[in-house]
Amino acid sequence: MTEIKRSIKFFLLLFSSVVMAQTNLSPAQAGGVAQIPQEQVFVHYNNSLLFAGEYIYYKIYTLDAGSNNLSSLSKVAYVELLGEDGNRVFRHKLKLENGTGRGDFFIPTAVPSGNYKLLGYTQWMLNGGEENIFRSDIAILNPYRGDQSAVTPTEDSGVKLSLRISAEGAQQAPTASGDLSLHITKQKYSPREQVLLKLSGKGSAAEGNYSVSVRKAENIGQPKMPGALDFGKLFHQADRGNPTEVYLPELRGELLQGKIVPVGDEGSSAVQNNKIILSIPGDDYVVKVARTNASGDFFFNVDGEYSGETAFLELLGDQNSQYQIRLAETPAVDPNKLKFNRFYITPQMEEMIVQRSVYNQIENAYYGVKPDTLLTGESRKPFYEKKTIEYDLDDYTRFLTLRETFIEIVKEAYVRNVNGRPNVMVRPYLNATASGMPPLILVDGVVVQDHTTFLDIPAPEVQSIKIVKDNYYLGPQLFQGVLDVRTINGNFHERLTGQHITLLELEKPQPAKRYFKQQYDGDSNENIPDFRYQLLWQPGVNFENNAATLEFFTSDVKGDFEIHVEGFTGDGKPVSLRGEIRVE
Repeated sequence: MTEIKRSIKFFLLLFSSVVMAQTNLSPAQAGGVAQIPQEQVFVHYNNSLLFAGEYIYYKIYTLDAGSNNLSSLSKVAYVELLGEDGNRVFRHKLKLENGTGRGDFFIPTAVPSGNYKLLGYTQWMLNGGEENIFRSDIAILNPYRGDQSAVTPTEDSGVKLSLRISAEGAQQAPTASGDLSLHITKQKYSPREQVLLKLSGKGSAAEGNYSVSVRKAENIGQPKMPGALDFGKLFHQADRGNPTEVYLPELRGELLQGKIVPVGDEGSSAVQNNKIILSIPGDDYVVKVARTNASGDFFFNVDGEYSGETAFLELLGDQNSQYQIRLAETPAVDPNKLKFNRFYITPQMEEMIVQRSVYNQIENAYYGVKPDTLLTGESRKPFYEKKTIEYDLDDYTRFLTLRETFIEIVKEAYVRNVNGRPNVMVRPYLNATASGMPPLILVDGVVVQDHTTFLDIPAPEVQSIKIVKDNYYLGPQLFQGVLDVRTINGNFHERLTGQHITLLELEKPQPAKRYFKQQYDGDSNENIPDFRYQLLWQPGVNFENNAATLEFFTSDVKGDFEIHVEGFTGDGKPVSLRGEIRVE
């Protein structure tokens, strides 16, 4: 932990001078970076052979490469599915809590059959190259498309059907130290019968972090899924030496980066110490101010929840016309450096493919009665925490303009003309010294610097006005008070256009979910088809008294079902447990 704290202090100093996604380092900075612990990632996912119309579920474990404990360095990780043609099926950004994150993705019918790579990494890990990240093979079958050439063997491919021999009873792979055990009450079940699994462990085993998947086994040679015990073989401990360039870790949250460049002959060459405003509109809006360094680079750390899909960036003050904001490119994995598995279909698989596809269609048709639940986090409080005065305009006689509203209703603010232009000001408290600075004006969570644009908002469209009268610092910038305005429709940001405003479509972190678990407590569901192949996906396990009991129900699908338990004990030992049940 002490080493991590030293790392964070080092990066705070580094951020003050270099902030681009990949940035040049001085020799002194390079020496410090080389001493920071590396990270590695393990991704537990539910299946390596996916059909269009199915979900891939996954949990990412981010580890300190030295101690194997869950890492506290990066607060953001990435999981993506990449095709051998270089096309990205998805890339998910995940907020990490205690070094772990979770997500899912529905495979749409637009995704063709083929061989894919599942990748997991943090931005910090990209400094070690593609060999440093988690990578595993995924095959996708899309029976709804005519072209199956990517998974059809040629005459010279020499492909034979690989049958999987299943044995009855639980097949248990040991943990690294035998600390955790899996107990199954029985091996054979009827359709729609309750199953109880028990995980037992003491000490660090009961303090570990685990995920559990129960899914129908197939008798085909699908790509191998790495477990926590053997994933370390995939990890390449990169010798970074003294790097000259580095991707910075996202140690406080999402890192949004860019730089300003002079525009034309009017542009100023002084790119340092300019201030950039970031606004992410919404009910839980985000507003931040950053200062550029000597190269014009800037960054924002965004933590917590937010609902907006787009960020608005502009320079603070009247220098907008002198600079252009350029956003940093998102770091990406080079698909040309990845080796893809070869998975092929054979005539013997036809019955399995048809049956599974039919079951998928039926399950998707009844998704409305089997939904997952989005878990809402704590709502983001306004960044200003000082005493506010609020006016709900429905409580007053409405006027046509905001100028009239400030005269007749909102006494804490006023409009004055300076050099022929209107300026909205906030009155300080009695006997308080006025800073002479303009207020921070927010409309639906977006900073508005042009007071004419602000006053042009029709007053009947405004729901409420909040006022903070105190001087307020936002990052390095001082404001004389805050005006926080909410419109009735909450969509003022849709009007914001112009060459001085830069839009950034956000790659938002995946929302937390509670996954659907089928229950059969009575006969209320007896007429609803149940053709689930995935009987259980539980990305978190809670222990009480050194044990955890997991409960789920079988479906109408018969056959063998595999139980996979993956994770790490409290002291960093990898755990891979296997079990099997049969539904008949």
